Amino acid sequence: MAKYKIQGDGVRDTELGWNIPNDIGNRHWVAYLAWVDAGNTADPEYTSEEITNNAWSDLRYERDKLLSATDFFMTYDYYNNEMTIQEQKDVTTYRASLRTLPTDTSDPTDVTWPEKPQIVIDNGI
Repeated sequence: MAKYKIQGDGVRDTELGWNIPNDIGNRHWVAYLAWVDAGNTADPEYTSEEITNNAWSDLRYERDKLLSATDFFMTYDYYNNEMTIQEQKDVTTYRASLRTLPTDTSDPTDVTWPEKPQIVIDNGI
């Protein structure tokens, strides 16, 4: 397996799981071009099954980032001293919805993300 795999008009870094667009302003695209200039060859386009698997992986990655970004709300001090009862319920419900997102989603390319509670928005998340 090569470090890169063709994906549409861009590539996917198979080691890091990143989608890299064909954009000369993108430093990862520039690194890919240098890799090709060094005599390397990217693997051919993904199959539809691989594309679907990557979409599920991307969904989980984004979901995990949102969960991690809201972890601090669940610390004892913040949860009990900084949040109202309603904010506690809103954040708990939001995080529960994020956790079940892959199970509740039929198409990983058409995701209905749960609505962020106001306290999450107010904290820049």
